[in-house]
Amino acid sequence: MKSAVAFALASMLALAGCYVGPDANHFVAVLDELDVPDGWEAAETELRGPGEETACDPMLSTTCPAAIRTYATPVDSVTAWDQVAEGLRNAGFEVTTEARSSCPSDWCGLLASRGTDTIMVTVLPSISEAGISGAYREGAAVQINAHGSD
Repeated sequence: MKSAVAFALASMLALAGCYVGPDANHFVAVLDELDVPDGWEAAETELRGPGEETACDPMLSTTCPAAIRTYATPVDSVTAWDQVAEGLRNAGFEVTTEARSSCPSDWCGLLASRGTDTIMVTVLPSISEAGISGAYREGAAVQINAHGSD
């Protein structure tokens, strides 16, 4: 039994070095091609993946590598949800899951896909709830996570 566990762990470690998929920069390019509405401000972008500031292992996580961009918006969360869904559809993404019923009192979101790229969106009712600091007009915060297909 111990040898089977040791073999499984050694195999996982060996495979972790064999990842040949896209890196976080691919997902930055996906985010960069999205048209965001006027007034939306990119407050922060986080890169996740091997060798990135936020390290993760693609062999252990379906959302690694990824690029995550958080926007401060001047609109309420229902309007932000509508705008991001429209923008994703215009970019050729198919919205596959809608979690909208909790807007505007709590977070809401959606999942969308295009080819091997997946977008996970979380809309928060206020910028402060997203932990964004800065001089932004009050409105919703939108976090867009671009990663590979699950």
